[in-house]
This record gives sequence, structure tokens and C-alpha cells, in this order.
Amino acid sequence: MKLTRSVLITGGAGGIGRATAECFAREGYSVYLFDLSETVHEVAKALSTNASRMQGRVVDVADEAQLIAAAQWCLGDAMGACDVLVNCAGISPKDRGEPIPLPLLTTAQWEQVHRVNVTAPFILCRELIPAMASQGFGRVINIVSRAARTYVPVSGLDYHTSKTALMGLTRGLAGAYGGQGVTVNSVAPGRIA
Repeated sequence: MKLTRSVLITGGAGGIGRATAECFAREGYSVYLFDLSETVHEVAKALSTNASRMQGRVVDVADEAQLIAAAQWCLGDAMGACDVLVNCAGISPKDRGEPIPLPLLTTAQWEQVHRVNVTAPFILCRELIPAMASQGFGRVINIVSRAARTYVPVSGLDYHTSKTALMGLTRGLAGAYGGQGVTVNSVAPGRIA
């Protein structure tokens, strides 16, 4: 029997991900941080408290095999089910501080943004939601952007479409799993400096 709730947060080494980890740690959750940066280990150590256990793991969320292995590690360590998933990792490439103009946007850049911003959340949901549903409880929070709903001049076409797709994934999963105790929502924070 699980005595402590657990949360997996992608992009957990900085910004919104780190702030989210701090909140869950204060509530006594076991926190699993995934991030591309090696600093994820330092963040996990800094945020660990007596009330909460925090672990960091370097994970390239754009690498499907790496992401699946990390998700399975989390499931095993969390005694079979991760209670909360926060898909926070995201990228928005720039060209000299500006969005990459359409004529210069390569297919490889487009695909990388979608792998990180849409495909990684899909993979984690596919790996974690079945266990959430079988225990009758789970929460998924997808960090989107106001760029998913309206034009934002500081964001490129690749970012806009990826966040719109993530909102669609959120709606679809919410409808499919809401009756099984799993809620799926999105949060669209304002611009982060």
C-alpha cells in the first residue's frame, strides 16, 4: 500500500518545473524530476526535505527509448503508479532572440519542437495513465501556453502548433479517462522571463 503520493515533473531543473517541484515537496510528495540538464541532480538535492523525497534524472524527453525507460523506472520506484504527471518540458527555438521565420524553419527544427512539446507528453501519458486508471486516481497537468489559443509574436509557428496540439491531447485524454478517476488539465502560464 502506498503511503505517499508521487509526482513526475519534466523540465524539473528550472523555471516553472522547479517551482512546481517545490510546491509538491512542501505537500510531502515523492518527486521525480526529469530534465536534460545535469543540474537536475543538484535541484533534487536542494529541494529534498524531511517530508518529501526528491530524485532527479537526466532524461532527453525527445528520445523515446530514454523516456520510456525513465517512466518505467519511476513506476517501479513509485510502487506501480505515479499519481501526478506534470508535462512541463518545452522548447521554443529562436533566431537571434526572435522566432524563426517560416522560410528559415527547417523540418528538423519543426520535428524537434513537436517531439519535446507534444510527443514526449503523449509518451508519458501512454506509459503512466493506465496505472493511474487502474488505481482509480491520477492527475495529469500539461503546461501549454497562451500561444495555444492566440497569436503570440514572441513565439514561432512551430511552438504555436505544438502547444495547440498539446491542448488537443489534453482534451482527448480528459474525455477518455475522466470516468476512471484520472483528470487531465492544461495550464497556460504567462510569459516567463
